[in-house]
Amino acid sequence: MSAGVSTRRRWKGALTALIAAALMFTGVGAAAAADTLAATGGSIAGVVTNEADGSPIAGIFVQAQNDDASSIAGATTGPDGSYRIDGLQPGAHRVHFLTLGTSYISEYWNNATSYFQAAVVYVQDGVVATGIDAALSSGGTISGVVTREDGTPVVGEPVSAAASGLGGGFSSAITDSSGAYTIQGLPADSYVVNFSTTWDGLVGEYWNDAADYFSATRVPVAAGGAVTGIDAVLTAGGSVQGVVTKASDGSVVANGWVAVLDANGNSVAQGVLSPDGTYRIEGIRPGDYKVKFSSNDPSLVPQYWAGAATAAAATAVTVVAGQTVSGIDAALQSLPAQISGTVTRASDGAPVAGISVTASGAGGYYWATTDDMGAYRISAAPGQYTVEFRDPYQAFVSQWWSGATSAQDATPVTLAEGSQVTGIDARLDATRVIRGTVLLDGSTDLRGRSSSIAVIAESDGRFAGMSYVHPDGTYTLTIAPGTYTVHVEGTEGFAWAVAPQYYSHAATAAEATPVVLSGDADTTGIDFDLSSLTAKVALSSGTAHPGETVHVTASGFAPRDPVKIELHSVPVLLASVTAGADGTVDTTVTLPPDVAAGEHQIVLTGAMSTLTGSAALTVPGGTGTGSTGGATGGAASPSGAGTSSAAQLAATGSEVPFGEMGLAALLLLAGAVLVRIRRRQQA
Repeated sequence: MSAGVSTRRRWKGALTALIAAALMFTGVGAAAAADTLAATGGSIAGVVTNEADGSPIAGIFVQAQNDDASSIAGATTGPDGSYRIDGLQPGAHRVHFLTLGTSYISEYWNNATSYFQAAVVYVQDGVVATGIDAALSSGGTISGVVTREDGTPVVGEPVSAAASGLGGGFSSAITDSSGAYTIQGLPADSYVVNFSTTWDGLVGEYWNDAADYFSATRVPVAAGGAVTGIDAVLTAGGSVQGVVTKASDGSVVANGWVAVLDANGNSVAQGVLSPDGTYRIEGIRPGDYKVKFSSNDPSLVPQYWAGAATAAAATAVTVVAGQTVSGIDAALQSLPAQISGTVTRASDGAPVAGISVTASGAGGYYWATTDDMGAYRISAAPGQYTVEFRDPYQAFVSQWWSGATSAQDATPVTLAEGSQVTGIDARLDATRVIRGTVLLDGSTDLRGRSSSIAVIAESDGRFAGMSYVHPDGTYTLTIAPGTYTVHVEGTEGFAWAVAPQYYSHAATAAEATPVVLSGDADTTGIDFDLSSLTAKVALSSGTAHPGETVHVTASGFAPRDPVKIELHSVPVLLASVTAGADGTVDTTVTLPPDVAAGEHQIVLTGAMSTLTGSAALTVPGGTGTGSTGGATGGAASPSGAGTSSAAQLAATGSEVPFGEMGLAALLLLAGAVLVRIRRRQQA
């Protein structure tokens, strides 16, 4: 796995713009009955019901959206569970059944857990696409009470739960008059619970008494389960206040913001400037912080307290619980220097409009967009900058001045006090496209994890571009002309389930066939067939009687991967555990007392990774003694047991039935609510 993708596993943010880019070429079809409609635009209609009993569900908001977000509309289900969305543009749409505030789990049509997996509904002018139905299942809940240190309730504050796995589940609730809350509609996963604060000067926190997301204790929620006692006692924080003015004339800065930064430069609290230039930020955890002042006016230079240009030079502000630090003021300087230039097309010298030009350096981060003549002008503070030219629509190859393909190779631009640096130009090449198909073990079944499979191009060992695989196994990678080493690997938890592969079917970069992009045509047929990995599983004994315990060890799972342990072939759940930070499992399970004699398999399956592994187990005839042991996960009663133990379990093991495990609800929920994604823009 490359270092770049390892970083991307940990971060999945900045989702909105990349959804459209990643899905532009998705071709998942959806058959929908159509009725004639005498109206402008097309429509989508259906019925939403309870999966458990088929009863209609009222009050569910259903939203349809196309990939570039130019056609978005929604409707709410009525008492009979029906809905109809009108006024949609012709073309492919994806439908989202939003359940916030209810006990049901949100999903996309057709039984998809993310936008990336949603089936497409094709809309036609004057036609109603019917039968776009959903049967929603009830989710789990997290509940608790939020109080102050003196025991009084914290009322009207938000509490949220965000899935720490790849399911992306998210929901929230508001504390009531007693400080109690219940978060509903959660898919099975482990959750990070955040107690936010909006007033009263209280310090927000994560459960259990954690200051940040990464140190939070995860809360596991089983399918349809109810977790109680997730309480919080919020403490009083300190406050910072002041006024922001212009250094040139002393007038107030009415549009801007103030950020309180920790030792790592992370913003822990923020405030917006009032019309009179004042601000007050409450609920700050006691400690030492740097304070940064910024304006919406691009001609004003951001500043740190007191009067510093950088965080390193800033004076720290000490915050004490229950106290206010006043006089943290700033007088912002006007930008005294400028960078300007023109962006043209390399092929014919024509100007290129809409190119984003950024200048970043010790003096700050500044930007501009080229006009119809390809010209731009950036006002910035004195300092040394790296200038980047990037097309947000990816029709042109990104470039750094002067003519560099990476920030590391860029020629810096130095701005002196009052200087006007001109001629910082760029000639951009049109991008090229690599297309192909990715299989897994020779099949187009990617276990619902296509969006966790990355296609990566490198040039001379350096990252050059990346794309993700579509649900149908195809991919499109937009990149500059050149010669590349292209490989495919799993990202996030899925990286532990598949072996990386280089084109063409090579195990290493040294064995890879180079992919050459030249001319104007797409490069097609760059295909891959990934191989699944398996977990290593060992048992304390290969023989055990009914009711006896077996010690199970395994390795190869993703760190802290939720792992299901089953007895096969007819799956009987023995335990649900969490792998350690090293991806290992070490636990004890108890065989059901009525397990059939014969040959079986103990099968382990990771929820995040989808990695599986098994070990053979023989159950002799007769009754066991029920030997003791420290069972970590606890035994589970056989699911769907028949009248005889022989009917419950076949003689031999089998592959894990992913369709029955409901892993999609654990692994893939992204979209319009909140997410984690962390998609790296293609170079």
